[in-house]
Amino acid sequence: MPHQTPGMPRQRWRILAELVLVLAIATVASLTIARAPAKQAGDEANWLGTARFFLVLFVRHDVSADSWPDTHWTRTQPMIPRYIMGGWLWARGYDYEGLDPDYDHRRKWFSNQAEGKAPSDAVLTEARIPMRALSVVAAVLLYGVVRVMAGPVGGAAAALLYSGSPYLALHLVRAMGEPPFVVFLLATLLVSLVAVKRGGSHAPSVLWGVLAGVLLGLALASKLTAVIAILAILLWGAWALLAGTLAGRLPVSWTAGQPSGRRSFVWAIGVVALAFVTFVLTNPFLYRDPIGRTALLFQNRQTEMAAQAEIDPSRAVTGLSQSLKLVWTNSLVEHTWTDSRLHLPIEAALAVVGALWLLARAVRPGPETMLLLWVLGFFGGVTVGLGYVLDHYFVPTAIMGLVLTGLTIGWGTRVAWSTAQRVRNRQRQLAAPAEGSGRVAVGAS
Repeated sequence: MPHQTPGMPRQRWRILAELVLVLAIATVASLTIARAPAKQAGDEANWLGTARFFLVLFVRHDVSADSWPDTHWTRTQPMIPRYIMGGWLWARGYDYEGLDPDYDHRRKWFSNQAEGKAPSDAVLTEARIPMRALSVVAAVLLYGVVRVMAGPVGGAAAALLYSGSPYLALHLVRAMGEPPFVVFLLATLLVSLVAVKRGGSHAPSVLWGVLAGVLLGLALASKLTAVIAILAILLWGAWALLAGTLAGRLPVSWTAGQPSGRRSFVWAIGVVALAFVTFVLTNPFLYRDPIGRTALLFQNRQTEMAAQAEIDPSRAVTGLSQSLKLVWTNSLVEHTWTDSRLHLPIEAALAVVGALWLLARAVRPGPETMLLLWVLGFFGGVTVGLGYVLDHYFVPTAIMGLVLTGLTIGWGTRVAWSTAQRVRNRQRQLAAPAEGSGRVAVGAS
């Protein structure tokens, strides 16, 4: 019989407790966001009207230029959400190939539905099922991201606030690109943080890099906004390289434990390269000119946003100050759990504290630096790139805000607990001499 160390039972209990906590988070998310109602959105008709690309690629195995022409619908958005919705509808036996994606956003949903430019209620309800499932997965992944950095209390708090957010409940149940984008984005962030943590004074392993690259490519193939994460990883690698170059001029206490600069930079380059390969493989439209047509996708999104602003000037963003206000309000204040239930901007305040706390801990190129670059990247990128306002544009910044909130709660709980422990130990030390002197006095009498 193998020898069992005293620490093994405690470790098993911790694993069991972690599994129970994850299951509880998934259950809460299932009972809230996953069952939340949402009004129909015209963009859902656009996504479902082009879900036929799943049939073209996975059923007919057709990658010809005729089936993937240079049109609005191959330029406008990446393909992964279409594959998810199309694959689910195909598996469920729905005939959706004839859906018209040309939804008229100037008219009501029922008017478009009557003209065949919007899916039936049954198709829409069915297409939302995998999105609801992905929203539950996102809650668990958000827990994991904060758990890695600040412990289970912070992770659970972030996941529960996510599940209780009316804003996220509205946008993460719709048949659109946001649910798969959030899942792959959080999965990439989690894998990257774990990779850097496990790498320690060495570079993250190749295996973790392969996984991060594939997930990042799938995130980019869900929403082009994931390019911000690509930039964050590259900047982390560059910062690691710079810190490694300067290591000989800095105190040993500052450089101890930081990852290898050159290897970390190569790791970051490899992750991004693999992400691009994954992104291209998911979209046959890109096969004939991967770089040129990828650039075309980004150019097209800018053109679309400018055209939308011309059509509806009331939603146009005219300056940086307006953009800053919109990102702050929509990401951290309005329609958060604390705003909707307590009518107080508590999450915004906690997010600010978390950002400052993270900044103070992110001097060296470790996991804190990686996370800081992601957070700053998404808040900065969305703010600068916001030329037109649609409600779902703030989903990534709302997610990053919850990460910061979870960090504050997790780190704050740790500080409070360690402070309480020190105070209790100090009180015991002060009480011990008094008890000893009392025993001597009784004996002397």
